[in-house]
Amino acid sequence: MSLILIGAGGHAKVVNDSAMRSTLNPIGFIDDNVDDFLGLKKISESVFLENAREYTAIIAFGAVTAAAAARRHNLYMQYKNQGVKFFSVRDPSATISSLAKINNGVVIFPNAVVNAAAQIDENVIINTSAVIEHEVKIGAGSHICPGAIVLGGAEIGSNCIIGAGAVILPYSKVEASTLVPALTRFPK
Repeated sequence: MSLILIGAGGHAKVVNDSAMRSTLNPIGFIDDNVDDFLGLKKISESVFLENAREYTAIIAFGAVTAAAAARRHNLYMQYKNQGVKFFSVRDPSATISSLAKINNGVVIFPNAVVNAAAQIDENVIINTSAVIEHEVKIGAGSHICPGAIVLGGAEIGSNCIIGAGAVILPYSKVEASTLVPALTRFPK
């Protein structure tokens, strides 16, 4: 399946690698600030939107603040409402339960774990080596950073950032647009 990357920075390089390892075929990118990216064809946003129904895309830039996560998700919704089809990228090294529900536009990076009955809403990033335990719910647009652990039954609201190495305790609820700092425990 051919794929357009929306974004062309460091995060997009990992998205590209994971996509290629999972038999997706990145063929182009959209980024006004970059002219050359991994040999892929640069596509203007206007051409992309004119032909939106012909493309499958993935948001390929990250977010490290709740405000940035909201902007990222707003762009996703804008494109989706204009007919762009989004596909999820799942690195083959990730362990994903057959009982987990993964929506469109999700990126699951190398060595991540998504366990049984987890529910991942659209446009979520499960970054490298993050662990999503059983029955966890993650809201749209959130970013679970590298090495973060979300324990059983926890709920993460939309547009949240769970920092690198953070631990979300079982059955905790993280409200929408919350930043849980790296290397912390929630709740404290």
